Amino acid sequence: CALIELGRLCGDQKLVELGTRTVEAAAHVLNQAPHAAAQMLLAMTMAHAKPREIVIAGTEAIARPLMQRLQTQWLPNTSLILVTDQASTNAGPLKAALAGKVFDSETVTLFDCEGHTCQLPIVGEEKVRQWIEELEREGDS
Repeated sequence: CALIELGRLCGDQKLVELGTRTVEAAAHVLNQAPHAAAQMLLAMTMAHAKPREIVIAGTEAIARPLMQRLQTQWLPNTSLILVTDQASTNAGPLKAALAGKVFDSETVTLFDCEGHTCQLPIVGEEKVRQWIEELEREGDS
């Protein structure tokens, strides 16, 4: 599970393939006792589903509480990324996941992406809060 997610976030296909092969190697366990391999079932789902990334970028004081709210939701196959420094979007291991994401240091921006393809960014604390509230309502349904 971790190898697949790390590979996707870092843009390293070798890690994704290694994680997928690990899941495939455990297929016999999943077939015989799926209840004993919950993490492997999650990894199998991740290996075969389109990855989703939700990035919240902005000042620490605004962005962190919004991210903490998101972390309470069940969002399978979703990586949550908090960015509080624009410079960190241009370098480091998450460069592939953060490519092209520019934010205003005075407010907060949310990027909802599938496979590194993003919907239009949601800008402003109130709009991001409303987006999270809508996601919470969907989760309660």
